[in-house]
Amino acid sequence: MRLLVARCEVLYTGRVTARLPEAVRLLIFKADGSFLVHDDAGGFRPLNWIRREFRPAPSPSASSCR
Repeated sequence: MRLLVARCEVLYTGRVTARLPEAVRLLIFKADGSFLVHDDAGGFRPLNWIRREFRPAPSPSASSCR
């Protein structure tokens, strides 16, 4: 499992389309290939849970990490 805290926007297109606006997020990359996105608004359930293996793609407009 890998944990990453980052300011990012999440856009997922697959079975459904989901967009989470830019904010500080906890990103969890699990060994089984799933990916979870959490925020600090409370609760333990992820905002987005992608069960299959995926490939994150940085936005072409993203010029730096913050």
